[in-house]
Amino acid sequence: MADAPAARRARDDFVSGEFLAGRGLLDMKAGLAAGLAVCAEFAESPDPGGNLLFIAVPDEENNSAGARKAAQAFTTIASERGLDILAAINLDAIADDGDGSKGRIIALGTVGKLLPTAYVVGVPAHSGFPLNGLNAAAVTAAIAARVEWASELTDDFQDVQGTPPSLLSIRDGKSGYDVTTPATAFATFNVLSYRWTPDEVLDRFDRLCADAVSACLTELKRRRRSQHGSAAIDLVETIPLYRYEAVLDRLDAEARSRLGAVGASLAAGDLPLPEQCRLATEEAWRLSRLLGPAIVTGFGSIPYLPTGLSEKPAAARLRAPSSRTSPPAQAPAMAQQSAVRIISPASRI
Repeated sequence: MADAPAARRARDDFVSGEFLAGRGLLDMKAGLAAGLAVCAEFAESPDPGGNLLFIAVPDEENNSAGARKAAQAFTTIASERGLDILAAINLDAIADDGDGSKGRIIALGTVGKLLPTAYVVGVPAHSGFPLNGLNAAAVTAAIAARVEWASELTDDFQDVQGTPPSLLSIRDGKSGYDVTTPATAFATFNVLSYRWTPDEVLDRFDRLCADAVSACLTELKRRRRSQHGSAAIDLVETIPLYRYEAVLDRLDAEARSRLGAVGASLAAGDLPLPEQCRLATEEAWRLSRLLGPAIVTGFGSIPYLPTGLSEKPAAARLRAPSSRTSPPAQAPAMAQQSAVRIISPASRI
């Protein structure tokens, strides 16, 4: 938005001629640059009080391949170098639309991140006779509208405002164009939390899906009254909602074996995790022999749980150096502008 504070500051930066613009600069690159700058200054110290290990880990869109590889190698590196690890610092930037002070904090914890998914099974019909079916994409769109920015999935913590949920992806199950309404559709949502467990998040998500479906059916039936003849929706009182594990419970041993082979094949490929989960859910539904309409909910990626420092000795060991915030005499200008603040348990991403 042209008149937003961030836009005005961006214009001032561009006019100054002292601003370097780059795609993704503030998402990851600025943190990497800051880490390298610290390493360079540390290397010139006459009597450094320890060691710094800089690891660049491409994350997260590529299935966190860099981070997962680094985690496997980290123990070996520490052993070979004789390192006694005190702390690991995530240099990814924190959003700050203010004066920059929020971007210069030490967050002693992490926010949790989950990707709830909804796999919607409809009743396909020729688009010339849409009343003969129930469009899975239309039902999924209703779920997307209900979940977007929903307060029920916004987890506030103390004086920190939570980040509302948002739709990350929505698509139907078609492989190409035809005139049949979508039989299936799949939506993935981003949910951040400070306190909630995955079960709590999915419970809330399920309720929102049920609310959306109920409202969608009510509206479709209202519109149906002006139509003539019979309609498939006349027979639909509600749309059942299953957890993914409930679908698995319907599978016999042979079907589970087939699904396991599909899962292994997907894991060996390079598809993003949400797409792997979509295809696995699609196959599990097919093997279950259940009939639509229906909704299957689950998660589309590895859960990242919220964390915070405890009162144990190892946590106190980390908290102590984090609390020494006085900038050195030759500190960079950015550090001189605002003292580092300590945020616990986590800062918003």
